[in-house]
Amino acid sequence: MKDKKMSPQRQARCIVYILLLLLRFLGVFQRGYIHPDEFFQGGQELFFGRQWHGYFQHDQLHGNKANRNEKDYVVKNVPWEFEPSHAVRSIVPPAFMTLLPLRLYAWVRPWKSDLSGKEILLVPRLFMALLSITFLDGSLWILVLLGRFNVQMTRRRTNSVSISEHGEESSMPTFASMTRGAYQYGPPTELIVLASSWPCLVFGVRPFTNNLEAMVLAFLLVIVATNNASHTMSIYETNHLKGKAMPMQQIMNSDALSLLLIGATCSIGIFVRFTFAFFAFPIVTLLLWYRWKRMGCKLKYIIHDGAWLAFSFLLFSCAFILADTQHYSLQTKLACDDTLELCGGISDTILGRISEYIAPFNAFRYNSKSTNLAEHGLHPRITHAAVNMPMLFGPLALLGYGSMIQNMYGTIVGRRKALRGTSYLFTKTACQWSILSGLLVLSCAPHQEPRFLLPSIVPLVFLYGRKVIGGGELKNGTDSVAIKRKQSKLVLPLLVFWIIFNLILYTFFGWLHQGGLLPSLLHLENSGSILPRNEPAARSPRAFIYYKTYMPPTFLTRGGGSHTIPKEGTCKASGGDYAEETCLDDSQHQTSVILDLQGADSSVLLEVLRKWLPCPQTRDHDRDTGAGKLYRADDRFLQLVSPPSVMLPLLEEQNGPLATVKWEEYSILLTRDHHGHISTEDWPAFDGSVTKFFNQLKLDLHTFSCLQ
Repeated sequence: MKDKKMSPQRQARCIVYILLLLLRFLGVFQRGYIHPDEFFQGGQELFFGRQWHGYFQHDQLHGNKANRNEKDYVVKNVPWEFEPSHAVRSIVPPAFMTLLPLRLYAWVRPWKSDLSGKEILLVPRLFMALLSITFLDGSLWILVLLGRFNVQMTRRRTNSVSISEHGEESSMPTFASMTRGAYQYGPPTELIVLASSWPCLVFGVRPFTNNLEAMVLAFLLVIVATNNASHTMSIYETNHLKGKAMPMQQIMNSDALSLLLIGATCSIGIFVRFTFAFFAFPIVTLLLWYRWKRMGCKLKYIIHDGAWLAFSFLLFSCAFILADTQHYSLQTKLACDDTLELCGGISDTILGRISEYIAPFNAFRYNSKSTNLAEHGLHPRITHAAVNMPMLFGPLALLGYGSMIQNMYGTIVGRRKALRGTSYLFTKTACQWSILSGLLVLSCAPHQEPRFLLPSIVPLVFLYGRKVIGGGELKNGTDSVAIKRKQSKLVLPLLVFWIIFNLILYTFFGWLHQGGLLPSLLHLENSGSILPRNEPAARSPRAFIYYKTYMPPTFLTRGGGSHTIPKEGTCKASGGDYAEETCLDDSQHQTSVILDLQGADSSVLLEVLRKWLPCPQTRDHDRDTGAGKLYRADDRFLQLVSPPSVMLPLLEEQNGPLATVKWEEYSILLTRDHHGHISTEDWPAFDGSVTKFFNQLKLDLHTFSCLQ
């Protein structure tokens, strides 16, 4: 028997999919900065951030002899989500996404040295790209194959009965034969749609917990769909082929492994992000309802399923809680100078500590208060449905809205006859309710970001991936179960629209949005490479000020000598009540400091400059504050990183090689620029010149020094 060869269309799909996979792997080099949570919640800054020495001076003042490495978790660069007082995130997901691949990489690489900032950036991204192929692409492929298998089973239902009337037994397609058939068919159209979507190409290669949440949900869908299909097949073979009922206890025992996997997967998903429950609840509920309905809704079957689910869920949850308790207890102990006496309200019993470090509960409690969410920004309740879904999924979301309403209405009134009662319809219904549930519940919170809806990507593509580029749906044909593309004039326009939409957003978020920030930090690995041409190599800036940019992840400076002080730690620059040791003399340290001023006013920038670089005319004024002992103006300088749209209004001479700031004591020299930087908060002013406008889409590094 000759092997069936792929048709030209199937070969074309294989080539396109391989090219899209290559594009995804190239995405690990993307320079776009989507959101600080990529670095600050993903683990890179948590485990590898460069800590400022002020905390260690504080330890010396108080006689703390703790080793410096033990303090890496509790100093300035620990995100607030991972502080023991909040504990709203589990330590396991960032350790899995970042720490695990980096340790494996450090173990297998032939050279032994400290990890550089570039390695810490790229290795977790490569790991996430592999995970996305496995759990996003792989799960969708399995769901599509299961759908084909269920259509085949539905078509053969009539044939098998007619054959059995003649004394013959019909052979049902097995999962093995279905997998073998995947080779001849090639990657399905849905897989091409997923691999070409900008969320998969951009978010899919980054250590966002939302990305990991989407992978866990896709894996849960596969487990549930496989269990339902297997259960349906067993009952079908019993009722239509064998003529005798299969013992229900045998069916229940065969499903025990699936129930254990479902419970464990739900636990993992909730500890990745507590919002996972909003997407997963309808899926698990529908599975249990279908199972119990087939089993007659007997109490012993309900208890059986509930026991297996609860056992695996609680087992994995306890493992997460114990890991988090150990981590946060160590954090608390180190922060309290090795005693718990200075930390009021901290439980001194193991049970008390465990109850305080249940991350999903803490996250739910924190996000249920509007006052807490107001610190991160409030949005209208309709933002997810009207803005975020279309921005993430484009025509896929718009088509999904209409198709979902139509399909669910048809299911309710009983007008959908095709594939009715099959496990394929069950999978579609589970995906529809998962999307709706996540969208509706998340819309109740006033803080809404597009990435919160990322778990919907696999359900959406499974449901409407073929339609979005003009394809048809699975049909219960009498001669063949092949899926035929609708011959419509809309096919080409829809395909072009899908490509253009994803290409624009992929370029914007993957490469241009805050695109100069990461390269500027990577240049700090070698401070000598960013010195002005007329400065001796021995001199180095005492501080790098990031102004009107996203939060600079300091792990990228590993290999250099930079540390970070957030805005509230810049020597009382904003009038806050900050520790005096943050302004102690730094002359004995050979490292530069990164100051993050975020979106502060220009007056704050001026005050910070005068504190860290006091010039002769301001030294007398600042002598009482102690700032005059920071640096000597004759041999020190600062470097400011900000967009040109921010700096140009502060300069008197915009075109000169040496322009002076409005504050007369300083001069500023453009040292380096990083093109391809778009800041949506600070767009350049358009004065009629397109060339000048695009030339300002960059991030500039200016050197501040005192006028002699």
